[in-house]
Amino acid sequence: MRPFSVVHSLIFDPKTRRITGVRVIDGQTKQPVELHAKVVFLCASTLESAHILMNSATPEFSTGLANSSGQLGRNLMDHMMGSGASGIIPGHEDRVQIGNRPNGIYVPRFRNVKDKHPGFVRGYGFQGGGSRDDWGRGSETAGFGADFKHMLRQPGSWRFTFASFAECLSHPDNRMELDKNKVDAWGIPS
Repeated sequence: MRPFSVVHSLIFDPKTRRITGVRVIDGQTKQPVELHAKVVFLCASTLESAHILMNSATPEFSTGLANSSGQLGRNLMDHMMGSGASGIIPGHEDRVQIGNRPNGIYVPRFRNVKDKHPGFVRGYGFQGGGSRDDWGRGSETAGFGADFKHMLRQPGSWRFTFASFAECLSHPDNRMELDKNKVDAWGIPS
């Protein structure tokens, strides 16, 4: 684990034809650092994975690694989630949940059920449920020490959360390109 690191690109070894590490920019000093490993997983988001691969261009792969098809940064799709609401439900502190949480709810999309909307191909949904705040609330609660730890061991308030989940379908107009003349706050082409 190396905190304050912003990924710049992957390191490709033309002799072994493998990724051997990652280049990062130190988020505080803005100095480049190379980290090497036997195995490298690229687990960034849709846009950031494409961004890192484009910045990983080599003389052999001038438009970025994994771009022999010319499709890197094109036909992008992603999932949106998280916009919604959450609230505390006062009372019922004497009730204890059994298992992970009470059963959740799901509200599916109600488009294209009877009348077809050709501009609205797929969908979205809303899901949520009740839960009880647990020790994780300590990251948002002031305090420390024995009393704080004891408080976190006790069940917290009941909460209800309702959030949206939607999808973006692959389409030729969904694309990104790299402008090597424009850089972000860490000097990485964006």
